[in-house]
Amino acid sequence: APHPAIGLVEAALGELQPQLQVLAAAGDPRVGPFAPLLSPLVGEGFLELGAALARVYLMPDESAAAVLCPPLLAAWGRDTAGGAALLQTLAEAAAVYALRWRGEERLALLGC
Repeated sequence: APHPAIGLVEAALGELQPQLQVLAAAGDPRVGPFAPLLSPLVGEGFLELGAALARVYLMPDESAAAVLCPPLLAAWGRDTAGGAALLQTLAEAAAVYALRWRGEERLALLGC
């Protein structure tokens, strides 16, 4: 069984993909059949989680490496396939959120 933290992050990232697909297909997420299900606050949460993972595991402070979770380093650390996939997913998410939630300043800031 995977480490509980890996399961939690994978579950969150698994929820990100369907949302990005719906947002990419929607013209304006504030209208239409999916409007009640979409929120820029959800996007903020996903981007905050991704930024935290990237900051801690992709670009760790070398002095703190001894206290980091080894399974998470193995999954999303620098020079891992998971780390590269995480960066790609976050870049795509930031682009989709910026395009679909125009005017949401906090979301735009998190995407940068």
